[in-house]
Amino acid sequence: MRLTADVAPAVKNYGAYETLQQLSPDLGEQLKKHFPDTFRQIRTISLLRLVDNISSVKMIQPMLLDSYMSDVCGDIAVSENSVRKFVSELGSRQDQLDGFMRGQLMPGSTLLFDGTSIFMRCADSLSDKGYNPTHSLDPQAKILYVFEKDSHKPVFYRVVQGSIVDKTVFMDTVHAAGCKSCIIIADKGFYSKKNVSALLTAGMKYILPLREDSVNVETEFYENNDDDK
Repeated sequence: MRLTADVAPAVKNYGAYETLQQLSPDLGEQLKKHFPDTFRQIRTISLLRLVDNISSVKMIQPMLLDSYMSDVCGDIAVSENSVRKFVSELGSRQDQLDGFMRGQLMPGSTLLFDGTSIFMRCADSLSDKGYNPTHSLDPQAKILYVFEKDSHKPVFYRVVQGSIVDKTVFMDTVHAAGCKSCIIIADKGFYSKKNVSALLTAGMKYILPLREDSVNVETEFYENNDDDK
């Protein structure tokens, strides 16, 4: 009888990665449609960052080696420099990114708009001083998010300089997202006469709170302290 040396089994993380892929099969097909050359890298790096809550690109490589994704996507370059270069190149493909995100929007859905400031300490063309709720003067960039109300999914986004206010890029984002027969809900930071006029012209339904200094609100409204007003 010929004896063979015992070989320790390889144990790798599996369940969370496979579950997420099975829950979103259409997402993988859409990635492949818009990014035929890089959809595997996008999917793999996104799954690693999501499952393991990775904020540093340095951790991508060890996390990949610990997961079964290394068996199915072992040819993907995941060194720190490779990931940084890939993410930077991906961010420059705005037309493809917009096309992919537009595929997430369902006609007739209710969309929620929200602007968020991200403070930055690095030299970046988007970094600039701007308005934020905490009144911080640190350089920042601004992300304009679009969420689908029923699914709670983020379906579109725009990144702009921190000095640009929400209402300025609001309609550009509406058009870029390809909103069709949707109901748009946003806070008062998106309100302007120009935006309201553009929404009416496009035949869209919307809910936009009026600003406190709006002449469209009668003075008596503020003077009335009755809860039932």
